[in-house]
Amino acid sequence: MARFKAEVADKEIAHLKDELESSRRRERESFEKEVNNAYRRGKREIVEFMKSRHDKFSQKFGELKGRYKALADYRECRGTMVGCKRTYP
Repeated sequence: MARFKAEVADKEIAHLKDELESSRRRERESFEKEVNNAYRRGKREIVEFMKSRHDKFSQKFGELKGRYKALADYRECRGTMVGCKRTYP
């Protein structure tokens, strides 16, 4: 009878160890999944941020470029005012 109880206890201990190991494995996998998702989310956020910066820069640079062309580039005048020439970049 004692031998039977010992076998049952051993089986139960083995079952609990397997259960503990599988739960640890699941936790580790879920943690790795969360880390990977956070990494991807971070990359997406960086890409979105860079796109918005690019759009803002393009818009400001476009305005500046337009103003620059509107004013033109008057180079150094040599001689009289008639000698001033408008040059285009």
